[in-house]
Amino acid sequence: MGFGGALRRTQKDGKPWIPPWWFSFVLLPLMVIAEFYVSQVTGWRGVSSSSVEGVAWSEVSSDGIFLHVVGYMAFYFVLVLPIFLGRRYLWEKRQKQGSVPDGKSKGEQP
Repeated sequence: MGFGGALRRTQKDGKPWIPPWWFSFVLLPLMVIAEFYVSQVTGWRGVSSSSVEGVAWSEVSSDGIFLHVVGYMAFYFVLVLPIFLGRRYLWEKRQKQGSVPDGKSKGEQP
């Protein structure tokens, strides 16, 4: 599921889906760490970066991993996760407004 698929996904009750806590705090950091090491071996640094020659697993370095993980997690928590949380907040706000009667029916004139 890509980003667009995650945005379209809903829960069984119709609420917009948000990533569970274990994804944000356990799985994603582990995936970022794995990506850091695999990118050194494959030489692929991302879509916007030029590829470099990969190195052998014995030559893989941990230099810069802390900043890599912090930067990626900051991107996720500041830019990506708020999109999902905002969608859920707006959905709940619409549901709450729709279920609270305002004292007037739709056809009633003031």
